Amino acid sequence: MTNIPKVSRVRVTHHDDVQVESERFVHLEGSFDWQLPQDSIRVDSAFELYLQRGQRGDGWTLARPVGGQGDDVQHWLLYPLGLPVS
Repeated sequence: MTNIPKVSRVRVTHHDDVQVESERFVHLEGSFDWQLPQDSIRVDSAFELYLQRGQRGDGWTLARPVGGQGDDVQHWLLYPLGLPVS
């Protein structure tokens, strides 16, 4: 048996375009419900995502901000998602 949670009711409450230095991102905030299999409790959790369009506009990359090493420059970890741009 798998313990993959069931996700439902994804709600985006805020959406904007942001630019950090030379990088442009789509910033999303919202919440979603999730529930473990065979559990009667459904949990409402918040999320915040930064997405970046592919250079050719053909996909998305998840961007996660990470702190710099003693400087004020924002660094990002990038995770290609392979999702088409709609």
